[in-house]
Amino acid sequence: MKKTMKKTAAALCIAATLVSVAAPAMAVSPAEYTSTAVLEQCNTATVAAVENLISQIGTVTTARRPAIVAAVNAYNELDDASKAQVSNFAVLAEAQQVLGLKDALAKLKISYDKVEDARSYVSPTEDRLSNQGKSYILPFFANGSTNDPSMFFMVLCSGNKYVYLDTITIRAGEYKYTYTIDWTDVDRGYDGKQYWELTSFVGDDEDIQWFKNILSADEIIIRYSGDGGSIDHTVTPEERQAITDVLNAYDLFKAASPTVRAKALNN
Repeated sequence: MKKTMKKTAAALCIAATLVSVAAPAMAVSPAEYTSTAVLEQCNTATVAAVENLISQIGTVTTARRPAIVAAVNAYNELDDASKAQVSNFAVLAEAQQVLGLKDALAKLKISYDKVEDARSYVSPTEDRLSNQGKSYILPFFANGSTNDPSMFFMVLCSGNKYVYLDTITIRAGEYKYTYTIDWTDVDRGYDGKQYWELTSFVGDDEDIQWFKNILSADEIIIRYSGDGGSIDHTVTPEERQAITDVLNAYDLFKAASPTVRAKALNN
């Protein structure tokens, strides 16, 4: 499968600026933070008791996780007819979604551009690999104050030569994906030890699904190639986790309402 990336000046500007700089998710596990007192409450749960526990959640922060767990456990003890009578269930559903998104975003580095009123969400692994001069392809996403997130992919090829990068091929088990890019859109440099080439491209839903697909493979090999030859890079467990963290946070962020997003970013 081959894909030609046509990058607009606007898209590249957004990516450069931001880098420099779900349906409700079950964010709590009933097995966690469950004291004897909470279990007793769950075992004797009534609609009124569940509503009371939900009303005690308050502003959702990680410190309120035990309160959310207690409410979830109590709610799950009700039969279906009783669950339908819980008048403030929407509060509990939102609390779970906020906490789930908050947990996912905690794994990323969030940068805010005050001029553009936009945020970027990047795995801290990207900085570490860049500082170590190691090759990678990692996703990151960005959004304005009222916009849905946009996905980007940052590409770094590092080695003992310039390959004059124009093609990226990813082999992951049965999957093989090829990206063709304009080599003139690639920044290049030499740090005294290695030659590096850096670029980025906008990712659409198909790209996102491709990266989810490759995570299922035992081995992922990235080949950077161009008129100067090629360099192969095997994705490390650290990179794999970084890809997973960003894609998971992106999915939760995209599915969330503006209210849930704002609450997850605060406190």
